[in-house]
Amino acid sequence: SGLATIRFQSGAELTLEAPAEIELETSMRGRLFSGRAIVEVPESAHGFVLDTPDGYAVDHGTSFAVSVGPGGEESSFEVLDGEIALHSSGEEPVHLFENQAALMNNGRIKKLNGPLDEGTLDSPREVVRITSLGKTTSIVRNDQFQYLHPDFLMVKLDGGNRPYERRAFVSFQLDSIDWEKLETIRLRLNLVPCGLGHVTRLAKMNRFQVSGLPGELPIDWQSNLSWEDAPNPKAAKPLGHFDVPRSQERGSFEIETDLLEKFLREQGTGAVTLLITRETEELKGSGLVHAFASDSHPEASGPTLEVTYR
Repeated sequence: SGLATIRFQSGAELTLEAPAEIELETSMRGRLFSGRAIVEVPESAHGFVLDTPDGYAVDHGTSFAVSVGPGGEESSFEVLDGEIALHSSGEEPVHLFENQAALMNNGRIKKLNGPLDEGTLDSPREVVRITSLGKTTSIVRNDQFQYLHPDFLMVKLDGGNRPYERRAFVSFQLDSIDWEKLETIRLRLNLVPCGLGHVTRLAKMNRFQVSGLPGELPIDWQSNLSWEDAPNPKAAKPLGHFDVPRSQERGSFEIETDLLEKFLREQGTGAVTLLITRETEELKGSGLVHAFASDSHPEASGPTLEVTYR
């Protein structure tokens, strides 16, 4: 992700937009296999060459943008300032000047009328987002409620029945789903930092399990749920899992599995409760407590079922 600027000894600079793949050949030549780049060529680097899968561009002291599509099937060039010459086998060189652009595909060069346009967006699909409407809670072993917070769905596995293990529950009402038109359905959770525990006490990769229970928990969602009164994970049906790297404390995670869809369909227009647990134990005590945003979190969105219709 992000940007990377490469400065050649000749003085040419190439700024890559990730994801991209490039081979650095000499101080005056590079080969872009995929991705996007901006090339800046000063007088000291006149004649700098950038190869693409179907040909190459010779820069005559200028700046230009280049993009190589997936699989190298098509390359596009746009001159931002100055002049470049495009070369491809079996074609006469094509010279482009400021605000001119061309496409290169299968050894053919097609000059465009003016600069490249921004392209088009896919038509948006109909997506319905179902929230938990505040029906979220966490539990902690030995009911040490001072280690919970309503803004977080807190999850931790420390092994050995130590006192800080946590699990999270979230409930959804399904009566707004049109199962006849359903195309996909997924659960989305937003990971946020809660400030408890040490990252270094975790494994490099940590796996989380989402399981399902039919119906809604018969509890007051505004009150703390005791460890003993909470459903046993063995009674829940596994629906999917996701992995979180040790170094990551923010991000959006989702599961979209056949098991999840089948389980939700079986409940029809009723309610369901989903259980979130961590399967990976910490390496030592005081490991990081993973937290996902609840509906009351001030910055991130709470748990959501995203329903896409045909």
